[in-house]
Amino acid sequence: MPWKLAVFLATLLCATLFIGFNLDNRCDVSWIFGTFRDVPIFVSLLFAFTAGVLASVPFKLRSRRDQVTSVRGSAKKKGSFSGSPSPKRGTEEGL
Repeated sequence: MPWKLAVFLATLLCATLFIGFNLDNRCDVSWIFGTFRDVPIFVSLLFAFTAGVLASVPFKLRSRRDQVTSVRGSAKKKGSFSGSPSPKRGTEEGL
C-alpha cells in the first residue's frame, strides 16, 4: 500500500510542477459562440483530458456489459454457471 501513496504523490508533484511552470503560458480557445482569451494552457489541457475520459466511458461500459452477457450466454449453453460440464452417465465420474 505505501507504493500506491508514493505513486500518487509523485503524480501530484508532477502535475503541480507542470501547472506552476505554465501559469504564464496562455492561449485563446475558440468556440462556435465565442472566444475565450488568455486561458492558461493547463486549463485547456485539463478540459481536453476530461473530455477524452468522458468520451471513452460509454465504450468501456459497453465492453463490460458485452463480457457479462457473453459469460452468461456461454453458461446457459453448458447448463451451469460454473462453466464445468456435468459428468455423463455411465462413466466412473457419473456413478
